[in-house]
Amino acid sequence: MNKIKFNDISGNWAEKHIQKLADYGVVNGVQNDDGTYSFRPDEPITRAEAAVMIANALSVVGK
Repeated sequence: MNKIKFNDISGNWAEKHIQKLADYGVVNGVQNDDGTYSFRPDEPITRAEAAVMIANALSVVGK
């Protein structure tokens, strides 16, 4: 399991869901210059990002 901790989801309504998806490797967020990770929960995602999350989720389901 992935152990990424995001620095910008604390208090967000979806915090536990985002973290669970990160633990399974479905989402990865963005690595910052200081080595921390951001998820940017209030930003829209692109079609490409959605496709990657779907592919990642399908690979988790298949295991």
